[in-house]
Amino acid sequence: MGISRRTLLLSGSGVVLLGAAGAAGQFLLPKDPEAPAEETVTDQNPQREFPDMANVWGFGSSTMALLGPYLADKFAGATFHPQGSGGERAQHVFARLGSTPARLALSGGRIPATGSVTATAWNMQPSASLKPYTGTLGGVPGVLSSTAKALTFTRTGTGHAVRVPDGTRFIPSTMNEVRNSVTLINAGKNNLRDSGDVIGLVTQLTFAAHDWMAPRVKRCVPMTHFVNSDQGPGSVQFTNVQGVNRNILDRYGELAFDLNAYVLSSQIWDDTNIAPTSRDLQKQAAGMKPDSLSRDVAHLGPAANAAVASRIQDHFVSLGYYPAAKAKPGTKV
Repeated sequence: MGISRRTLLLSGSGVVLLGAAGAAGQFLLPKDPEAPAEETVTDQNPQREFPDMANVWGFGSSTMALLGPYLADKFAGATFHPQGSGGERAQHVFARLGSTPARLALSGGRIPATGSVTATAWNMQPSASLKPYTGTLGGVPGVLSSTAKALTFTRTGTGHAVRVPDGTRFIPSTMNEVRNSVTLINAGKNNLRDSGDVIGLVTQLTFAAHDWMAPRVKRCVPMTHFVNSDQGPGSVQFTNVQGVNRNILDRYGELAFDLNAYVLSSQIWDDTNIAPTSRDLQKQAAGMKPDSLSRDVAHLGPAANAAVASRIQDHFVSLGYYPAAKAKPGTKV
């Protein structure tokens, strides 16, 4: 059916599903020589040999947010941590994940003794869609949040004012937990509506996140993206989605979950018990998400999300990343 390809199933490969999008802009890869020790894994000091299979994280934007409840139902015996946030761009998702942390400059150059301070990030835009998350800045615990115009760091407790250099990383409190667990990633679709080198940006951030996962034998699965129902061939989003999907599949082969191929397949109609219209079949043939599977032009509806979650479970079982004995049967909804 073209949902996955098994060309890169190597002992050192991993599984993570990524799901959000971001605009073009400056960003740093995890191999930055200034990276703090907790962000560095070497052959001499690996954090783990195998991942924590009891915890599954799903990172992305609205596609992952809508899949979350269905995925939680599919991973029996494990805790699913839903980390999808509608409207986020790739930079926001990977900052929260921890593979490319936000690098902040604070108003006045210091964290106050208590309360909040306005921040700007060197490697991501402010956005009201950013899901607030906890972490440490210069060793000080706090929460990073955002409006459409500005980021804010809010100190969790009280203490002395702390001066922090511009570009200091905000390290998510869940970073090491995520790094050592099973992770699903579907990030960058919101970036792909933009012009410019967004294909390179989303591709590099996705690859960097996979490389950043700590266990030697990873369980990290990237997902491809589907094209919105109103974005035909030749549109900016259509072109960018094809470019990113091609890069993901070329690098990860069958490790990747090819969401786009499934949405465009004949199998999804059987799995959802939906009879396609002639218009649905025309859109599939053109490479666009069909209307009858949709909540709106940009998102899948409940039946399609349930079917996708079942197929993701099947994908994990086929890779040996989840025990078949615990899998819930069937993909019918």
